Amino acid sequence: QAGSHRDGRRVSRHTESFCVAAVVPAQVRRLVRRLQKLAHPHLAPIVHVTVAGDELTVACEIAPGPTLAEWVRTNGPLAPRRARELGRQLCAGLGQAHRAGLVHGALSAESVRQTAAGWVVTDVAYVCARRLVAVPVAAFADQVAAGEDVLRVGQLLAHALCPDKNAAAEPSLLPAGLRAAILPCLHEVAQRRYGNLDALAQALAGPPSRAQRLVRANRRQRHVRIAVRTTLGIAAVLAFAALVAWRAHRTMAPRVELTAFVSPALESPGTVEKDAPLGVGVAVTTMTPP
Repeated sequence: QAGSHRDGRRVSRHTESFCVAAVVPAQVRRLVRRLQKLAHPHLAPIVHVTVAGDELTVACEIAPGPTLAEWVRTNGPLAPRRARELGRQLCAGLGQAHRAGLVHGALSAESVRQTAAGWVVTDVAYVCARRLVAVPVAAFADQVAAGEDVLRVGQLLAHALCPDKNAAAEPSLLPAGLRAAILPCLHEVAQRRYGNLDALAQALAGPPSRAQRLVRANRRQRHVRIAVRTTLGIAAVLAFAALVAWRAHRTMAPRVELTAFVSPALESPGTVEKDAPLGVGVAVTTMTPP
């Protein structure tokens, strides 16, 4: 149902009813908390989530703009550059949902809209609410594999690039720069190829440009210089501390002075008198600092 929120925003309300005996109340509270905290530029803003009696109400702000299916019907296939942008934004938005413990699992061209901020997934909250009703514990990431969203994103990109064609049977229909990244999703082996949506987004980005390689090289060099300077600074501080400790030890340690003396008889051998004492000695004096 469409309506308006108290702050003036247009919202789309979706109400789900569930049997209290079939759904554990703690699971409902967990779902409500996770939906309330879910926020990302590429996910439809959730205005409020409420539970009243046996009804779960989810209100989302209406995302203006055509769906991906409508856009493709009107404008034709997406260009490779726009497809990369679509994949990156979907991976970013759904990745935020995954980190919140929520999995969409039913992504389609009708649930993605183009807005001024880019492509937005409009029904994450609705899908999770419906899934909670159908299978009480399936709305959480530990029960629904997050890899399902990886497959759906790849298949959605294939549809946007090659509408009304079977890209899985004819891989040559896909652009060369995106073929290697999308094909695992069409053959449903993406869950083994990609660990998460971040890995898929990196594959869709393609090889870095010369400018990107230079930026990364400069960043690595800067990190190396910082590490070298830090290491030298730590070594200098440790050397100074060792010098101070050594000087302090010398200052506080007892000093021993040795004084040598020779009897006068040996200094002038020609003048030695009879029965004069002969000898050489060393005087040892220990001095302790105050």
